[in-house]
Order: sequence, then structure tokens, then C-alpha cells
Amino acid sequence: MTEKTYKHLKRRLEIEKTMPYRFSIEGITYELIKYEKMGKTTGYVIVNESGEAVSREVAQIVLKQAFHLHQLTQYSIHRNKSLGSHDSEIAVRIQSELATIRPEEFSYSIQEDAVSTLAALQIFVEKQLCLDVHLKDFFLILDKVTDQKGVSESDWNYLTDTAITIGQAAYEQIQTLIDSQESIAEVRGWISRKMKQFTKTEAKYMSRFSMLLSELNAKFVFTKVIATADYLTKDITVDETLPIKERLVDFNKQYRKKLENEPTLTKETLALLRN
Repeated sequence: MTEKTYKHLKRRLEIEKTMPYRFSIEGITYELIKYEKMGKTTGYVIVNESGEAVSREVAQIVLKQAFHLHQLTQYSIHRNKSLGSHDSEIAVRIQSELATIRPEEFSYSIQEDAVSTLAALQIFVEKQLCLDVHLKDFFLILDKVTDQKGVSESDWNYLTDTAITIGQAAYEQIQTLIDSQESIAEVRGWISRKMKQFTKTEAKYMSRFSMLLSELNAKFVFTKVIATADYLTKDITVDETLPIKERLVDFNKQYRKKLENEPTLTKETLALLRN
């Protein structure tokens, strides 16, 4: 194969994608075209409504907006793809079981772990209910933005505020699960060991609770939720040895600052801009 043929075939492998969202500057609408090759971004071109490439100065402004929108939507889109409705469904299950069980029903030897487990499950449910409401609204606004010529100022404000709320709720949910993993495992094991000693009534709801904890473990729901953390903590550093309340305060402050500001275009990104 000659070098000319190789270069020709290499160019043909490049895929052109027009991004679904449009951006507006002083009433003029722009679109972002992204080029990919073998799953890797190889270039960007910003065009106006006539499909003509715009000046590099305007292109940089539009690209910043596009990256900012990506920054606002990245976690929500990833979580939705990764978990679907599994987190919401399991939250309903947990809420139902929590209504039938209390910490005092566990013996003294396991009560500390029981309190930690039940508290963690309650926080999971509360944060999931918050996430369900805000994620639904978030995707409705994204659908609206897709259909209109540009992202309005009110849309930017709403998406930013909602993305911050989603991220902060998710981070607290994740950190709570991380901190309670050992307690949950201990409680699951304790119920299994003590099952024969329960009264008939106790055995009924303890068995259901144990099955729920086992299901959470088998379906990796909590593991998948925790795995989404990487999309929240990118470019954010939190000392994981701090108590959870301090972690939350630190993360919330950094996350808000990150999402409220447009990202800086790196040299590597600017090198991909073909305008």
C-alpha cells in the first residue's frame, strides 16, 4: 500500500458528527461539528446557519459554550446510561423495607452497624428521590434546548443550578454508601447467622430485609452508583480521610465553582479547532 493510499483510507475513517445542541451569540446561531476517528476526537469545526465555517475568534467562544454544556450534562447523562431506572426501583424497595424495621430490633453486638446501615439506606432513598425529580426536569430542559436555536440565558441558569443540585445529592449518596459498605455486609451476615433464633414474626421481616441486602449486593446497584463518582470528581480534589460532613462541604464548594464557570480551552483542544 502506497503512502498516498494509506492517507486516503485514513481520512475516510474519520466520522463527522453534528452535535445536537446549537449555540447563540448576539442572535446568530452556530453549530458544532465534531470529527472522530476510531472513537477518538480528531477535530472541531464551528459553522453558522448557512453551514459556513466562522472566524476562529467566534469559534472559540462557541466551543467554550459547548464544553460548558458538556460539563453540566456529563454526570446526568452518564448516570442515566449506567443505571437506567435501577437506582430508582431499588430505592422504592428499600423505602418499603425501612418502614418495617427499627435499630432496636437488632441485638447490642450488631446495633452500631445496624444504625449505620439503616441510616445509610435512608439517605440513599432521600437522595434518590431528589435525583429522580431533578434528573427528570433536567432532561426535559435538554430536550427543549435541542429543539430551539441556541441555549437561552434562563436555560443556562436552570441547567447550571439543577446540575449542581444533582451533583451534590449524588456525591452525598455515594459517600454515604462508601462509608457504610462494611456495616451493610456485617448486618447481612448477622441476620444470616441469627435467623434460626428469631421469632416467627421477626424471621419474616428480617428475612425480607436480608434478601434486600443480598439483592443489592448481587445486582451491584450500590457498586454502580459508587462507580459514577469519577464523573463528579474530575478536576476536584477532596480529602477522603475527612469526616463525611467536611467532605460534603468541600466538594459542594468546589463543584459549584466548577459548574458556574466556563472551562478554559487547553492548547490541546485549541489544536483540534479547525476554524
